[in-house]
This record gives sequence, structure tokens and C-alpha cells, in this order.
Amino acid sequence: MAAAWYGPDGRAVTAADAGRLLADWRGRIVAENLIPSGQVVLLVVTSFTVAPVHGAPPPGLPYAGGEIPSRPEPAPILWETMVTVEDTGALVGRYRSRVEAEAGHARIVAQVYQLLESFPPGQVVHVLARVPPR
Repeated sequence: MAAAWYGPDGRAVTAADAGRLLADWRGRIVAENLIPSGQVVLLVVTSFTVAPVHGAPPPGLPYAGGEIPSRPEPAPILWETMVTVEDTGALVGRYRSRVEAEAGHARIVAQVYQLLESFPPGQVVHVLARVPPR
């Protein structure tokens, strides 16, 4: 069964440890960019979540000959990237490791700059919100 809370190393932690991790917002930030666009600033933040985004896959299914073995559980999704401007935001990235989170953050920052060439900041967030997190 999957744990309720995880540390950045992917190992289960206690509720007390999860509370300490959650209280350390600066320590959970993987990357943060402020992107000015006229009088508006877009904020792109990638952070460690402590709690997995998705639950564990179900165990093997029972059948007459016993139980079909489960596939190995994938690493939990513990990092997310959000893009916000004023009072709107979009969840644009979800990752299974810090390395994935760092690469995803850089990719999203580049995408935001590209979108700003065609759309005002508020519309950039709405465009990003229509794309499922990767």
C-alpha cells in the first residue's frame, strides 16, 4: 500500500516529518521564475508536494488460479509546476523525480516566453490551463 507522505528521496515519512516538510515552503521549491510582461508578472513555481498526486495502482486482480501479480508500483508524483498571473493559475507539470521537475520547469518557462509573443499574460495562463499537466 502506498504511503500518505513522502520525503524528497521518495521514501515514506511520518505525519510529523510531513508537517515539517510542508512548513518549509522555501525548502520545497525546486525552481521559481518571475516573468515580467508589461505591468503584469507571471510566476512559474515548481515545488515538492510531500503527498502523492495519484494514489497507488490497485493490487493484482484475483482469478481462479490465484492472484495475477501486480506490476511494480511507479514512483509517486511528488513535484508540480504552477504558472500564475494575478488571481488565475494553471497546473502545468507533474513529475516523479526532482530531476524531471527541474527539466520540466525549464521547458515550461521557455513555453511561457513563447506564448507571451502571441498572447497577453492572462490568456497565457488560460492557454496553459487547457493542456493536461505533463
